[in-house]
Amino acid sequence: MNGVNENFAHYITRKGLDLKLPLVADYYGAMINISFQRVDTATGVVKLYAPVFTGVRYRYAKTVTNYVEAFKTRIKDAALSSEQIIFSCNCVLNYLELESKNAIPFIGPITFGEIAYQLLNQTLVYLTIHDV
Repeated sequence: MNGVNENFAHYITRKGLDLKLPLVADYYGAMINISFQRVDTATGVVKLYAPVFTGVRYRYAKTVTNYVEAFKTRIKDAALSSEQIIFSCNCVLNYLELESKNAIPFIGPITFGEIAYQLLNQTLVYLTIHDV
């Protein structure tokens, strides 16, 4: 980590990192979250909910003070409404933070965050149809 060869589980423990915050990486222009499942310091193993790749630089996410309000702001900034959305899927890891807080203006299944055969975390995917 940061140019130093160290066991990742021990690094996480030593730094006291909050496992609710994901790793974040730039995958060809899209910021992608990789969430922690668990850290076992006895075995030195870190389990993640999504794969990581050699050659990709990952960083630890910054704390979001109010996740629900930040999420609502992103939805508003994207000018999304329930009338536009034909179908949506929200990742279960997002849903756990947003459950019963009316943060999303549309409904759909809560599932694992997989897009185009790639497992992703903390995703909200939606489909809109426009006349052209």
